[in-house]
Amino acid sequence: MSKMKVSELAAEVKLKSKEVVDFLHENGYVNVKNMNSILSEEEEKTVRMKFAPETIKKAKPEPK
Repeated sequence: MSKMKVSELAAEVKLKSKEVVDFLHENGYVNVKNMNSILSEEEEKTVRMKFAPETIKKAKPEPK
């Protein structure tokens, strides 16, 4: 996962940017201010886990 804006992630998970910002604030991520804020990987993963868990990239198993 790379750093992305709130608006980009909201479009991917089919939500409004304000809903994503409000969700993050409710979960203690108060540094996210608006739709143009850049999300950390942790913030992005938190949103994806709640609204679109199928979009989280699974770690590949180690080859033996």
